[in-house]
Amino acid sequence: MSQSADALPRHLRVAGTADTGSPLAPGLLWLDLEADDFRNANACLRGWSTSLRAADALHLAIAAGRGATLCSLDAPFVQAAQQLGLAALLINPARAICGD
Repeated sequence: MSQSADALPRHLRVAGTADTGSPLAPGLLWLDLEADDFRNANACLRGWSTSLRAADALHLAIAAGRGATLCSLDAPFVQAAQQLGLAALLINPARAICGD
């Protein structure tokens, strides 16, 4: 069941927008969680010896379930994703380009 951003509590709407009310990132999407996301997160945690925590596994399952590459500053998280054979990229903040 889809939920519009207007139906979300104000603190969640504000977290995803600038003061002008426009999105912070043009590619930012609101995604509904599906039952498969929880099942896939559980599969990531069962039978594998990785450093994944439950919330990390859920984020990874959501990204993988939608064909996205997970991008993170968290090296152990990226390593665990790659160990599971899922697409993940470690972001290097020293090489990031920031606008003034």
